[in-house]
Amino acid sequence: MGEEFFWRTQTWLKIYFFVSIMILCNVEPSTQSSDVDCIVYNEEFMECTWTHSEGEVNYTLYHWYKNEPPQECQSYIQQHGYNVGCDFLASEIHQFKPFYIFRNGSSGSGNISRGPQEFMLKDHVIPFAPENLVVNATENNGLILSWDSTMPTPTCVEFEVRYRNSKDKEWQKAPGLQQTTFNLPSVDPEKLYTFQVKSKVNKYCGTTNLWSEWSLPGYWGREYTQTDVDCIVYNEEFMECTWTHSEGEMNYTLYQWYNSEPPQECTNHIQQRGYNVGCHFSTSMIQLFKNFYIFRNGSSGSGDISIGPQMFQLQDQVKPFAPGNLVVNATENNGLLLSWDSSMSNILCLDFEVRYRNMDREWQKATVLQQTIFNLPSVDPEKVYTFQVKSKVNKYCGTTKLWSEWSLPVHWGKSNTENNQRALNPLVLLATVPAFVLFIFIIYLIYKRLESAVHDAGEVVFSTLGEEECSIGTDLANSVPAEFSGPEPMICKGVV
Repeated sequence: MGEEFFWRTQTWLKIYFFVSIMILCNVEPSTQSSDVDCIVYNEEFMECTWTHSEGEVNYTLYHWYKNEPPQECQSYIQQHGYNVGCDFLASEIHQFKPFYIFRNGSSGSGNISRGPQEFMLKDHVIPFAPENLVVNATENNGLILSWDSTMPTPTCVEFEVRYRNSKDKEWQKAPGLQQTTFNLPSVDPEKLYTFQVKSKVNKYCGTTNLWSEWSLPGYWGREYTQTDVDCIVYNEEFMECTWTHSEGEMNYTLYQWYNSEPPQECTNHIQQRGYNVGCHFSTSMIQLFKNFYIFRNGSSGSGDISIGPQMFQLQDQVKPFAPGNLVVNATENNGLLLSWDSSMSNILCLDFEVRYRNMDREWQKATVLQQTIFNLPSVDPEKVYTFQVKSKVNKYCGTTKLWSEWSLPVHWGKSNTENNQRALNPLVLLATVPAFVLFIFIIYLIYKRLESAVHDAGEVVFSTLGEEECSIGTDLANSVPAEFSGPEPMICKGVV
């Protein structure tokens, strides 16, 4: 404990000594050095980062505001085990006070220090991209675009809008906007218009050229279809977002994201004849109860063409697999109890529909809520009953009309076997008649072969018998059954 206190005290003494020497010698911290870059993201957090080269020492970062003691970074950003930055919370950011940092590292030749650097953090703010773009038509054949600023102090932000229609090769730009609306006076309703917005801190709150990323695109025009991509979550195990590719249409790439996350390109496109027609998502990529966005982007001779974005609440897009393992048991009161297994683990999120019939009636249907059994009170044991079950997510876990497929059927009844046999009779006949005909044909061939063989054998026998054996040969010939005899009676003639 005493040794640890000694080394900690020595470290702080080195820091204070360094700062004191800097002040006494009237050494100004460098504002031009660029080995550490500090960026305030949307006034929500800050990152000060640097590049670590192979073989370089591991640096420790110290920071302070003017007239305050230095403090070591509390939340390092690391890469391959080396410090490459420091993360600061919003409560640690003071935009209008001089902010100082320096890095210190140790090697065999002693301490190595980099810096110090000075920042005015108001000049290092980069907003997040504007959100929620909405395009509406005006009465005079124009368009008005509106959006939301992500910055906590919107009066400190200026915007730039870029737009184009489906025939334009270049973007048109409108810079220096101080409000969150933009008016486009006259448009062609037969064309598709695309809008994007970016933002930065204005001259009243900072001196910076740090622009946000461009927003997600907003669209208007007759060619824009909002529901061209369909996303289905299958049994909460995987998801597929699919669209139709028309002949001659360009190949589209799908991008997806949740809420304010950055868009990501699909990593597992579904293809058909060499064209992307969908994207496959694994379980780990599915987040229910969060806004999920997609848009498609393609290139042509006239430039990039984007379709979307579309938004989904994925809990409303879940389609269960069909229920399985249907079992029917008779009850003591002449009824039937049907049970099954749900394909999804949480049956409290599922509604089921049972359909059943006997051989004389149409399908009857019954809704079963949050359980996997169904009771049919009274049945006729002389009839065959058929049951099937399907399921969907209920109103407590989503808003959907996506039912599963019907389960495989299960049957119950004394006449089940007889009816099954009758149902199979046409198939049995189709299979057995050709086989029977083939069997008769084979028997006929065998018969003809035997007939020919016996006839030839008789001639050989009689031709080789002597006079003294003629009577024996005659007896042998007479012993041959009539059905195997030749066309003429075999007569024993004397040997010449």
